[in-house]
Amino acid sequence: MKHLTKEAIAGIISLAIFSMTAQAAFIVSGQLTGDPRIDNPDNLLVDVNISVDGNLSNWTVDVNSPDHPDIRLDEFYFNLGGGISASDIDFASFSPADWTVTSPATVRGGGNFTPNFQFQALDPAGPPNAADVTNAIPLIFDAILNRDWDVDDFLLAAFSQSSDTVLGSGQMGARVLSLQTTDDVTSDSGFVLGEFISTGAEPPPDGSVPEPAALWLLGLGLLGLAGFSRRRKSGH
Repeated sequence: MKHLTKEAIAGIISLAIFSMTAQAAFIVSGQLTGDPRIDNPDNLLVDVNISVDGNLSNWTVDVNSPDHPDIRLDEFYFNLGGGISASDIDFASFSPADWTVTSPATVRGGGNFTPNFQFQALDPAGPPNAADVTNAIPLIFDAILNRDWDVDDFLLAAFSQSSDTVLGSGQMGARVLSLQTTDDVTSDSGFVLGEFISTGAEPPPDGSVPEPAALWLLGLGLLGLAGFSRRRKSGH
């Protein structure tokens, strides 16, 4: 059997590490906050978590505003980078059922945005009437891209700037309804904005994928065996 050179073994290990890291899963998250406008209710929070593996991303939009017990999500908006357009993505597995994602977004409650948000998730008007997204019920859906997702598809998404300068800008936005007001009698609406701000590696569920360090140790062992084999062949 032909013996592998050090260079060949190093190349095999490098390729293995590249293949593993290129397909590694990751997590993107962000928090939408508001409403900074003086006439709108405060303490509005919406948490977004996106779990990505290959071409599949699973989104959770979680309203987290205990100061507003009757709050409900009207629309959720977001941009993506990487030249992604609506024709590149299939949206599926909505919970609550009958929600949908459309593009381009038609923003309400936040003024005009430049650029306008690419995508909006909403409870479509008319029947079927989807269940509300509230403090207790998050919006969950899958986005399947026509290639593998990259972290820059999120982090380098455009910031949409509201025509209401007090409101500001964000890579994501949401309009929420049924908010508590100062007199606790009337209800109001508000708008929140945020960005994709954190990423991290997502560990495999069974811990079966080796760490890069383990692969390097394996490579060192193979290199040692290659040297030992050459010494035996030369008679030393």
